Amino acid sequence: MAQQPATKVTVSRLTDEEFQVEVSDAEGKTQHTVHIDAAAVEKFGYGHPAETLVATSFRFLLEREPKVSILGSFDLSIVEKFFPEYSTEMKSRLNTDSPG
Repeated sequence: MAQQPATKVTVSRLTDEEFQVEVSDAEGKTQHTVHIDAAAVEKFGYGHPAETLVATSFRFLLEREPKVSILGSFDLSIVEKFFPEYSTEMKSRLNTDSPG
């Protein structure tokens, strides 16, 4: 069985509510601009900083679609519309890590 190539997710803050995300693996890189307001960080972040929420959200998305299928620019709150399990998954994933 072939092993999946390692995927690296790098999150950089552009402004208080905007982040650049670079996803890279053996097949190349993609870049994405993600908007997330304080209310969404509160709703989905479970006490973690926005950067942690964005990185965890991208790992969630990459489990469901290839990096080239992820929109180049989007508001993080729309993820829940496409993947109803998003909120539950973020709670589960982020509550296993301590905030900070």
